Amino acid sequence: MDMNQVAQPISKPMTQSVLKQPLLLAAGTSKKPDEDRKPEYELTFLNPN
Repeated sequence: MDMNQVAQPISKPMTQSVLKQPLLLAAGTSKKPDEDRKPEYELTFLNPN
């Protein structure tokens, strides 16, 4: 349980960094579909459940 609490704050900035790069790259190729997909991908990445 403690590990989960410690992993969450560390995981959030990490996921944001990981999401920003592919999103920026995809933003160049894709236009709006990627923006629509972003929240879903972010939620799936943060909560694989």
